Amino acid sequence: MNSIMLVGRLGRDPELLFFTSGASVAKSSLAVKRKMSDETDWFAIEAWGKTGEVLANYTKKGTLIGIEGQVTVETWKGQNGEFHSKLVVKILRVTLLEKQPREMQPAVVPKTANFGKIAYSNNGHAPVSSSAF
Repeated sequence: MNSIMLVGRLGRDPELLFFTSGASVAKSSLAVKRKMSDETDWFAIEAWGKTGEVLANYTKKGTLIGIEGQVTVETWKGQNGEFHSKLVVKILRVTLLEKQPREMQPAVVPKTANFGKIAYSNNGHAPVSSSAF
């Protein structure tokens, strides 16, 4: 089973990219502090579709989020001919764990929203239960 759950702060503002096919993806990084330590682990993250749009529109650098996803390995050949690879967490579900600043709140808030914990899943329906975090 390939599954990962992380809670951390965004290391940079999410970058939302659109493709000619109509698909979209948001990319960022996530800083996760190790328990009982001053060390921080950094993860490359990306979210597709509606989940990515939520990540890009309602979070920014420093926002505390919880994610569920899968770890993938991206590989590519550099200009010098060497192969490179990196781990990327593909987000399936994101939970906003902080109250959103007023300028980032949606104009119409769904009735089921809980400002402290709003969860969105990658199946195109939002919000959903945030009980996992």
